[in-house]
Amino acid sequence: MTSLVSMLYLMTWTPAPLALPAALARAHHLTSDEAIVVPFEILASKHMAVQIMVNGQGPFRVIFDTGAPFTLLSNKVSKQAKITFTKNQGRANPMMMAGSYTVDELQMGEASVKKMPVMVMDHPTVVAIARFVGPIEGLLGFPFFARFRTTIDYQAKTMTMIPVVYEPGNVLQDMTRMLMAPKNQKVIKTLGSGGLWGFDVAKQEGDEEAGIDVVQVWPDSPAATAGLKKGDRLLTLDGTWTESSEDTWRAASQVRLGQPIEMTVRRNGEDLKLTLTPREGL
Repeated sequence: MTSLVSMLYLMTWTPAPLALPAALARAHHLTSDEAIVVPFEILASKHMAVQIMVNGQGPFRVIFDTGAPFTLLSNKVSKQAKITFTKNQGRANPMMMAGSYTVDELQMGEASVKKMPVMVMDHPTVVAIARFVGPIEGLLGFPFFARFRTTIDYQAKTMTMIPVVYEPGNVLQDMTRMLMAPKNQKVIKTLGSGGLWGFDVAKQEGDEEAGIDVVQVWPDSPAATAGLKKGDRLLTLDGTWTESSEDTWRAASQVRLGQPIEMTVRRNGEDLKLTLTPREGL
């Protein structure tokens, strides 16, 4: 199934290969643990279309695009939903020269996200598709669906969405920052954590729950000082999902010695925020 965002790029700019760093994500607790089932339709263009509400207005028909790093809404939606510009958002985005805004609430069925960054413009590609498949008022991308664990049933044409402990950063701002950075800027790669953390993690085969188990915490270590305990379920480290040992090591490798970072752990059914500062050592 073709990602619409690739067509948008072809009509606007030709970027170098871009990788979104894990540090763009920040931990956030979404309260509902119940599965949300949302219907969708498959357009003649083979895209998935869903109905959304924006700031209580709608419904609006948009493309659900798992390849899009942003959410794009038309000027019609912006006008009806009264999406207004606020300072510090950056009115123009050099990728598409579109306005960058934040909507108070965006809903897809019972799935809801508040204070979500969006782009507002009538993109020619979206307009062209709408001529053949009927009204399309934008596309729903990463800032929305990243907050859910989603299972797609193409036969039933439904999505089952479960809120997860994850909140993406402002991808638009971070992509813009990377694009505007000097091309000859030296990239420093970290091959290891470079410091002492003082805990170990493991995940049993077949464990499908979010996070990874803390199986050991060394006495007098930064982890022990932070209040981490054996048996905790580590959900995020410095804003990065920790679904495996590899995820945990990768997140740790991005942290400098002496830099305090936030960890989210689940203990006795309660999500806790801990602050850990790695120090020199092995």
